[in-house]
Amino acid sequence: MNEDFITFDAACEYLGITSGQMYQYTHKRLFPFYKPFGQKLYFKKSELNAVIEQSRVEPVQTQDQTIEEAF
Repeated sequence: MNEDFITFDAACEYLGITSGQMYQYTHKRLFPFYKPFGQKLYFKKSELNAVIEQSRVEPVQTQDQTIEEAF
């Protein structure tokens, strides 16, 4: 198997989620996956990373406020 692809279990471990959560995410098509011959699910780490990067939440900060002032 090409090293660019990881298994379902490896993807769960990589993301730090349970297999149940991963099944929900794949069912809702939140993560791109590959299912050759209708069998096991495979993922690309780069595509998993892209989904994570798209969910970035910007910090709340005014122009006058520095990080040190926030605490």
